Amino acid sequence: MIKRVPIALTPALFARAYQRLIAQLHRHTNAQLVLCTLTTVGERLDDPFQAYIEAYSTVVRALAEREQLPLIDLRRAFRTALLQDSRDGPAYHIWTPLLDAAAIRLCGRTYAELGARRGYRLLCDGAHLAEAGAALVAETMLPFLEQALL
Repeated sequence: MIKRVPIALTPALFARAYQRLIAQLHRHTNAQLVLCTLTTVGERLDDPFQAYIEAYSTVVRALAEREQLPLIDLRRAFRTALLQDSRDGPAYHIWTPLLDAAAIRLCGRTYAELGARRGYRLLCDGAHLAEAGAALVAETMLPFLEQALL
């Protein structure tokens, strides 16, 4: 059990849950749906966690195609950004966000400070977006949003 989730989240289970969510949104709202792939976990492209992120992003791409919904491919944007910066970021550890929360609460640190000290560029703790990661999400989404609003 990780983060109080009692079952293993496989790509197949993720796909079924995401499909149900899309169906519920279609049934109960008139919202224009747009799907987004995942960003990254950690910044090392050779990290084994990247295979999971890619698998779930593949599910999202397939659902967007099957449901004929627009797709914003954040995964591609993050992979491109990481490939363009040859520095090797720190390895991802699932407990880092918990340690950071303690360091912030007890020592007055900031996410930006902790992430920069570790060598992250797009993330602050290997999972959550830092300022540069949030900016990349905004830049990736902006063209779609501009087009949708016109």
